[in-house]
Amino acid sequence: MDISEYYFAKLAAAFVRGKLASNNYGHNLSTHLSEPFLGELTNLELCEIVEFGLAIGLHLHKFKRTMGLSRVQKVLGVLQGLAPINLLDVGSGRGSFLWPLLDAFPELLVTSIDKDERRVNDIQAVNKGGITNLEAKT
Repeated sequence: MDISEYYFAKLAAAFVRGKLASNNYGHNLSTHLSEPFLGELTNLELCEIVEFGLAIGLHLHKFKRTMGLSRVQKVLGVLQGLAPINLLDVGSGRGSFLWPLLDAFPELLVTSIDKDERRVNDIQAVNKGGITNLEAKT
């Protein structure tokens, strides 16, 4: 199964790497998956990281690709025309807009703010795992 059909694989892999680096899950990724720059990993390696995260019980449902909410698709279309260099995502929540945004604009500098510290910690894990153009704050 190609995980990237069902998940934003790069973002989910970054989350897994970030969570494993910041918490003691009693599991470690192999060095060839945990050390390289995220952009250097193949799609197969990203999928391997996502499968590892699923196997150890990390909740990755927030990174699932869906049919796409029409309102999200409309905003992404507008942003394509505007070509922003940075964006503030207020109230990022579980990432219904944030993950498709980062997938569509992988170089966009994004600052995410949310009042829920758990959600901010999850976004910070994505940053720590290799998505360096993403910052999260409460």
